Amino acid sequence: MYFLMRQNFDIGNNFSRVKQQLTISLSSLVTGIGINHSEQRLTTDFNTANIAALKSSLKTILIYADSDTELIESTFPSQVKDLIINLNTILSDTIKMKEYADDSDMILDLMHRIANCYQNSPDMRLIWLQNMAQKHLEKQNLVEAGQCLVHASALIAEYLAMLENRSYLPIGCASFKNVSINVLEESAISDDVVHSTLDGVCKGKYFSETGLIGLVEQAAVFLVHSQNFEASNHLYKILIPIYEYHRDIKKLSQVHSKLHDCFNKILVNGARRLFGTYFRVGFYGDAFNELNGEEFVYKEPGITKLAEIAHRLENYYTEKFGDGVVEIMKDSNNVDKKQLDLVRKAYIQITYVEPYFDRWESQKCVTFFEKNYSLSNFLH
Repeated sequence: MYFLMRQNFDIGNNFSRVKQQLTISLSSLVTGIGINHSEQRLTTDFNTANIAALKSSLKTILIYADSDTELIESTFPSQVKDLIINLNTILSDTIKMKEYADDSDMILDLMHRIANCYQNSPDMRLIWLQNMAQKHLEKQNLVEAGQCLVHASALIAEYLAMLENRSYLPIGCASFKNVSINVLEESAISDDVVHSTLDGVCKGKYFSETGLIGLVEQAAVFLVHSQNFEASNHLYKILIPIYEYHRDIKKLSQVHSKLHDCFNKILVNGARRLFGTYFRVGFYGDAFNELNGEEFVYKEPGITKLAEIAHRLENYYTEKFGDGVVEIMKDSNNVDKKQLDLVRKAYIQITYVEPYFDRWESQKCVTFFEKNYSLSNFLH
């Protein structure tokens, strides 16, 4: 494998095709997912010996790159290092999905991290985004499922813009930024995408105009059903030029009817919508392993009480660690780790948080929807 990467680098100072193929192969080996498969297995047949052998192989490739004096002054060693780190993350996080199979929040976090490792493999990233959407649907997280499909749509739009020049289609992922600024993550700016149309990559059914339309329509449905009418409006603005180009009067009639209903619902229920309740959750204790000392903002249904989320987390981790280990901290004071028994106890601090806007954001976010959508900062 090292020889193959080196030969490809010698040809064009890059080995993007090998990176893509190796990444896809590792995914297929560990999870059973290839670019022609859409079903994800949350468990793996890999045992400890298999994992150790793979990690050892990846480490050996890294050693080869570091000791290759002929290319030491080139970008090759750093490219190899980035690739190996990426592959190790995919391997480790995929294996962790088996360990956390009964923790949907952790599963989704791992799925998100793995999806990010496939930034330079559009087919694999699309599969994981769709799987994340399905997982959110199972939890009735409609807006989150919709956002996953928005990212999937933006990813496809980016590659269609590279492959075809159709004025009525969205101009890459930037066309979706009014729905979510995060879609700019789908920008195809890396050298690794120059061969995206080769070897069957970006050739799946979703990498087409029809595939794009289907995903955007589905994302809009999820956003409508989660009462995010304003966000769905931006998606329909992307669809309307496509329908107009094809003279699809039926679709145009349907979409304008849907927009009429959306804006009427905003007028009637605008400030009475329940978008979510937010909590800061901190984990402290050696039992949490990599979660020890980490803090997260949990989004819960709009009428969730602190006692509900506390009860859920306490039950889950008590079952995981045993009776008498888990202790819920409901105060909002700064945690002094020196006062905690981090070896024998597992502490979870849960506090309410509210969206926070600085002066510029306050001027920009005027409506009730804008104050409850695309949030990034919270205050407790």
